[in-house]
Amino acid sequence: MVKWALEGGGGSMKCEDRKILKLGRVYYVSLPIHWIRAQGLKAGDKLRMFWSPDNPSIIVQRIIILK
Repeated sequence: MVKWALEGGGGSMKCEDRKILKLGRVYYVSLPIHWIRAQGLKAGDKLRMFWSPDNPSIIVQRIIILK
């Protein structure tokens, strides 16, 4: 479990503990899809993620929602 933050369009921020799965150099994040949809994001939106071993936090600004 790590801390991550989802930044909405209005600059709002929500932080929760989420599971992280690392396969090779790719990180997969367990996300609350219903909350993301409530923010107006849609399938195909880009994902931008920041992660550092020194600071185990991920900031997700846009999410890719898979159908």
